[in-house]
Amino acid sequence: MTCLVARADAAVPAAILGQPRAWVSACTSKPSVMVQRAHGTCLGPPQDPLRWGSDVDRADTICCFNRHYAEYRGYFRTTTFHDDQSTAETTVFYDSITGRPLFEAPLGRSFAEFYQESYDHGWPSFRDAEVRPDFVRVLEDGEVVSVDGTHLGHNLPDDKGNRYCINLISVAGYPQEPTLVPTPAPPTPTTPTPTTAMPEPAADSGNTAATAAAPWRMLCLAALGWLAF
Repeated sequence: MTCLVARADAAVPAAILGQPRAWVSACTSKPSVMVQRAHGTCLGPPQDPLRWGSDVDRADTICCFNRHYAEYRGYFRTTTFHDDQSTAETTVFYDSITGRPLFEAPLGRSFAEFYQESYDHGWPSFRDAEVRPDFVRVLEDGEVVSVDGTHLGHNLPDDKGNRYCINLISVAGYPQEPTLVPTPAPPTPTTPTPTTAMPEPAADSGNTAATAAAPWRMLCLAALGWLAF
């Protein structure tokens, strides 16, 4: 993995600017949005599987237990991303943990331009217009994170403006609502099927045993008579 020291000398849109704090190295920063949660800094482990054949175990480390390392340069080119998305008008990139939409690209350029810039730098590279501001935050040290604590990458501005250098495995999720699992509906009560009660045996005058034994007595007598004959 690669350690990236981010720059914060470009104006980041206010909508995605994280909480103000003194500038520190991305390798040591601990802003409040990145706090300990249920799974490292994340709400839970990555989705499994992830899109484009992305490595789930690698995503777990990068997204949830990491602040400054990245997937190796060019990793996204080893996935099916290019083949799957090259003909799409745009692609929405979802948080690998929560499924929230984080980026949409290409916007204001062609896929070839988006892919070439990403290819040249080694990581998917997004511009301001391609950021979904509701769910992305850029901290003052340049670290790019989701509002749910997923580490995404870093802002590395160039002469064109902000360039959000993002790990593909951090944005390879499938869309889903990051909510609690719906409570199962209570079981439908069933009406018990009525059963027909067996009739009670009729009361007799106390000779029940003798009556029940009579047929057997007749059979025995008939058999003895046959043997005698």
